Amino acid sequence: STPPQQPNPAYYLGETYLRRGQIDQSIDAYKVFITDPGYNADLYLPRAYYMLAFAYYRQAKYDDAMSTLDELERRYPENDSVQVWTLRGDVNKEIGNRVQALQEYDEAWRFAGPMDRIRLETRVQS
Repeated sequence: STPPQQPNPAYYLGETYLRRGQIDQSIDAYKVFITDPGYNADLYLPRAYYMLAFAYYRQAKYDDAMSTLDELERRYPENDSVQVWTLRGDVNKEIGNRVQALQEYDEAWRFAGPMDRIRLETRVQS
């Protein structure tokens, strides 16, 4: 049998750099991946967009984080997840849009399991 087709290795580089705290390199790798995803693009692209947005968030590049999340939503509208909505809330909270952050956390709540809900409650209370 043939092995499954793998995505562009830049995807895994982005994850590795992010885990190591090498945010600039992670951002560069995710951008390369998004431009040329290789095989199984629709399987990996939504996560790559999310991780790119998260990397921007880690660097306090909130406009870039939000525009990346907006692009994720445009390209993959069915990709609602607790992580995406929570990150949207976190970005809005950091830029002072507290009401919008609470609305985003409310959306995240719809997709959240018990552990996610504990984390969301902590965010809402802070």
